[in-house]
Amino acid sequence: MKKIGTIINSFFRKVRALLYKIRPSNPVKTFIVKNRKIFTAVVVTFLVLLGGYFAKGLFVVAVVNGQPISRLEVVKQLEKNGGASTEESLIDQALVKQEIARKKITVNKSDVQAYISQVEQSLKGQSQDINAALAAQGMTMADYEKQVEFQMQIQKLLADKVSVTDADVQKYINDNKAQLPTGQDLENAKPLIKSQLEQEKLTTEIQALISSLKSTSKIIYFVKY
Repeated sequence: MKKIGTIINSFFRKVRALLYKIRPSNPVKTFIVKNRKIFTAVVVTFLVLLGGYFAKGLFVVAVVNGQPISRLEVVKQLEKNGGASTEESLIDQALVKQEIARKKITVNKSDVQAYISQVEQSLKGQSQDINAALAAQGMTMADYEKQVEFQMQIQKLLADKVSVTDADVQKYINDNKAQLPTGQDLENAKPLIKSQLEQEKLTTEIQALISSLKSTSKIIYFVKY
């Protein structure tokens, strides 16, 4: 029985023989075989250039009269202009999401879709399309669904702290009589007033929650803008 090494060497010799077998009537194959190193280098160079062309957006965002503007330049400028606020915003979101996960707060997908449907119908009433409105803000429907879900989770997290009573609404009316309508118009405005007060309370409580979470969390900054 032949040794395994002998069998393998025999196999590769046959493969090379098939690859380099040239017919006298085929000068192209003869040229490639004789200059296979040069030919291989040309093919590799072509593939690298081709790959570079399709991947150019990863490194260059634009070319102005032959002068490239790198993606790194854009990133640096964006970080300079809004790096600090963006970093803190992402940290705040992470802290709140961790608290939501810790308290196991969930939101039904049907509730998210019902809210989005209301928004969609409201926009249709103003002759607007929800997808176009989202695109104008650089968002997709999937992005918006996640945002709405996050907002609903926050509302559940702070539900006991943002409730608004009829007494709260009446106090607001008493304090702002000069700016508010009267009679039936005022009655119609009460739900809007209540919603506004709820949003104001929610904003205040979110900031209080974030401050509390930051004071008890370990946050390590590798980049400080």
